[in-house]
Amino acid sequence: MKKKEEGVVKFRAICRNTACKISEEKISELEKWRKKLFNLGLIGKYETSGIAYGNASKRMPPYNDNKGKRKFIITASQTSGIEHLNRKQYSTIISYNSEENSVFYNGLMKPSSEAMTHGSIYDQSSEIRCVFHVHSPLIWKNRKKLGLPQTAEDVAYGTPKMAHEVTRLFRETNVGKLGIFATGGHEDGVFAFGKTIEEAGRILLRYFERAK
Repeated sequence: MKKKEEGVVKFRAICRNTACKISEEKISELEKWRKKLFNLGLIGKYETSGIAYGNASKRMPPYNDNKGKRKFIITASQTSGIEHLNRKQYSTIISYNSEENSVFYNGLMKPSSEAMTHGSIYDQSSEIRCVFHVHSPLIWKNRKKLGLPQTAEDVAYGTPKMAHEVTRLFRETNVGKLGIFATGGHEDGVFAFGKTIEEAGRILLRYFERAK
């Protein structure tokens, strides 16, 4: 995938309410880890094109919601080049439907272009509470040596096919135990997830160090 395509929202993002109800407290721990990833260049902005990459999300209770309706907060589209985000730069995902290629959200800004993929990951287990998507040439180029599961090379980011690929990985590989996978058709793309924000972040950093 060409870098110039990065960050383009490929699903229908439908806003239900522009009122921002996310408190600073709800994003504080996520922002702490997001800053670590930002400082490592795993989330940021390409200097040549000015296009931002990488995103972060956190599940919101209740955690027993039906698939497709597992509410979570996620960084808004094209905010990754900003070191510290405030609550207005997050969106709340209410529901998502890969078959209809649509995402419903609340907030002042459109959610990240990877919101549907995050939703698909949360659908795999109610215990997953955090997802990080980063760009790491180091991890991505060494993904096979690191034993990372990966999505098919002909599947683009942020699409219904990517959501289906996530389901396939959980069904056919050990990704549920590893907590990390690479995107074969999305250059440098890596997703990490965990039962807590801390766990997701540590998994990602562990593989980052191993890739070195």
